Amino acid sequence: VRTVSEFDAKIVCPAHGYPTINAYYDDACPFQRLHKIEVPMMCFAANNDPITGPQPSLRRWDFVCEANPNLLYVRSPTGGHMGFMRGPVDDLLGRPGYLEERIIKALDVAVQQPTKKPV
Repeated sequence: VRTVSEFDAKIVCPAHGYPTINAYYDDACPFQRLHKIEVPMMCFAANNDPITGPQPSLRRWDFVCEANPNLLYVRSPTGGHMGFMRGPVDDLLGRPGYLEERIIKALDVAVQQPTKKPV
């Protein structure tokens, strides 16, 4: 097994009863459930995510976020998969990472203007 998709096809799908890798990916795709979100939710993604591969189009996210005011989508050029890591100097100085900064900013806006979406 050399790739994530090979791992998914050979290990994940059989272990969880998916007949094909496409069936697994379709079921794992959040777009079919995002319209049901009833609490504010921020979705973060990175263009260089090695696990998820190419990100869905911004138009698709725009459509979903416009249909559900509880959603906010943030895409960054870097961050990897669940990373958004900071460097060792940032750690030593106690600086927040990209993800933490976005969350803090969104919460600040939400507290100051509770009827508007965070930016």
